[in-house]
Amino acid sequence: EWSVEIFGRYMAGIHLIAGLGETEKQAVETISRAHAIGAKTHLFSFCPEPRSVLEDIKPPLLISYRKIQIARYLINEKNFGLSGIKFNSDGEIIHFDYDISRLVDEGYAFMTSGCPCNDNAEIAACNRPFANERPSENFRNYPYIPEEEDKKIIEKQISALTK
Repeated sequence: EWSVEIFGRYMAGIHLIAGLGETEKQAVETISRAHAIGAKTHLFSFCPEPRSVLEDIKPPLLISYRKIQIARYLINEKNFGLSGIKFNSDGEIIHFDYDISRLVDEGYAFMTSGCPCNDNAEIAACNRPFANERPSENFRNYPYIPEEEDKKIIEKQISALTK
């Protein structure tokens, strides 16, 4: 809130790490609260670091991360309200009142956020993709606009949401 007061609405942001024990609903409510006060949110997936206290904690399931990622993008970039996101009793996202295939076509929702550049802030992404995943895994946050082959991978990853 202080940062928003100083820098202005949507000129301050917070980095959120998904996968530290919160439900999808709790993560999305946090994103929504931040947006309501005028802060952007930037989402990262928990990735255990070897020899750390959390090294045995598993990262969130990819489908869970993708759902939170979609919600973050809809809230931050499309002014989408919480009423358009349906949760089950376990706090899992079960439906978006939005055509998710449009987001896959655009690709932006699946990019790293929080690193604008001078050329085009809308499509800028961080060039440090392995903050979220191991190099041997699929990207959780793409450091570039997903290409057609990437979009096919994302479609498979979120296929349960688009049925």
